[in-house]
Parts: sequence; C-alpha cells; structure tokens
Amino acid sequence: MSTVQDSHSHTPSSFGLAASTIAFIGYNLEEAVHGVAAAGYRYVELAAIDKYVEHLTDSDMHPARAEAVRYLLEAHGLETMAFAAHMDLASPGALPRFAKRMQFARDLGCRIIITNISPPAAWNDFMSNLQYLAGMAGKLDLVIGLENPGNYLPAPEVYRALLETMKGSPVAINFDCGNVFNASHGAIQPLDRLQPLIPSLVNLHIKDTSLVRDRLRSMPIGEGQVDYESLFKYLVSQGLPDLLTVEMPLGMEMDRQKRAYPPDPPLTWDTVVSALIRSKEYILHLVRQEVKKNGVS
Repeated sequence: MSTVQDSHSHTPSSFGLAASTIAFIGYNLEEAVHGVAAAGYRYVELAAIDKYVEHLTDSDMHPARAEAVRYLLEAHGLETMAFAAHMDLASPGALPRFAKRMQFARDLGCRIIITNISPPAAWNDFMSNLQYLAGMAGKLDLVIGLENPGNYLPAPEVYRALLETMKGSPVAINFDCGNVFNASHGAIQPLDRLQPLIPSLVNLHIKDTSLVRDRLRSMPIGEGQVDYESLFKYLVSQGLPDLLTVEMPLGMEMDRQKRAYPPDPPLTWDTVVSALIRSKEYILHLVRQEVKKNGVS
C-alpha cells in the first residue's frame, strides 16, 4: 500500500493514463464511460464531485451499485484505479459520507480515493476528520489522495506541515496541474508547486485552461495556457507517477470569484470524445519527445 513515505515512479512505457468522466458534463455515467472507451483509454476515473460533476452521488454508495458499475466498466474494456469523491471534509456529516465513499471505492476495486484539501478557515476540522479517515483507509487498503482545489492555492508550507503530520499514514497528494493555474487566475504555472511533492504523489490530474474574456475556460490538453512542455520534461527525467489522469471539464468556465459555469447546452458527445483523443495524443507525444531527447527508457 502506498503511503506518503513511498515514491512510486514509473518508466515512460509503464505509467497508467486515465480519463475522468468529468469531461462529459451533461451526460449520464453510461454515456461518459462509453465516451472514455471510445477515446481509447484503458483507465477511467469516475466523478462523484460534490456540487460540480456528479456521475455518482451519495445514493449510489452501496455494494449493488458498485457491482453494476464494475460490470459497466468491464463491458467497455475499462479499469479504474482512482475514485474522484471530492467533498468538503470539514463539513457537518463529512465523516459518515466520506466513509461510504471509501467503501464504495474499495468495492469498485480502486486503490486511490480523491478529495480536496480544505482552506485555512476549516483546517482544524479538516485535519481532525482526515486523521480519523486515514485510519479507515488503512483498513480498506486505500490511499487518500488530497487535491489542491481550483479555488484555493495551498502554500508550500501547508503541504509540508500536512505531510509531516500524516507521515506513515495512507495519505498522499493528488496534484492537479490546472488547478494551480486556475486558483491563481493564470498567474502561476504548476511545475514549481509540483516539484517538492513528487515523493508524495499518487496521481497527477492533467487539466488545461485558457483565459478568455477574463474567464478561465477548460480546454483539451495542449490547447490551453498551462505549460505542460516544461512539466513533462521534468517528469520524464525524474520518473513518471503511477497514474496520470486527464481531468478535462470541457467547456466549463470559471470567473474571478471562482464561480463555475458549465457549457449550456452541453457539448456534443463526439466533440468531447475528439478532445479526449487529442489530449491523449498530446500527452503521449510529450512523453515520447522527452524520452527521445534524453535517452530515457
């Protein structure tokens, strides 16, 4: 089982590349899973993200539904390693809600469950609940991947204190590259924030964004303003993480107050599939390019 003390890096030929169902805003789970498979991915990350993209909700968190979802994935030739179960761990009732999500993730066969780091105002409640949930995660053989959200940019010292407190526990970092760009409204690129966290990284969310009329708009990977060339140059030289996930809420926009605006009407299914294919090809191109340049095997 991975913990924050483990560093799992892979050669460029052996990492897992997943796509999140978050790309299919306005579609149901079955349509989203079909789309990920049609785009040629092997792995899928299922979205149950509170008040954002909920292909799965609290009412789905039971064994029979997990079994049905497993059959759905198998029918499409997909596997899942991580469950996007983002919610506010400092909110009332968070412990039983997230505990159900953890059991559901285990029933799906995931090894990672993802949620957000809380902002400073809720830090004490967040840490108290996280320590309790980490104990449960250990019993379920799960890793809790803590993500930097798009509306709050944790300072490096926040990560250092968090990881020191949770040292030896099944708590790691689920780093979202695009959220660094988004939380800073385009002022900060992700590489500098990522580098110190590599030893604690369990999954890397790859998201691209462009500033359009002062709004942040989600784009296919490689077609926005996030500097992935520098990031992949570094990652290939250091060793890629176990899992890379294309998390692309295509067409979603965010204003300076961090209010989200989904595409209305939803983008066509074919448009989303095409964007996922281009994103996959761009990532694999960057990896191959750096391998060739540096002779990494």
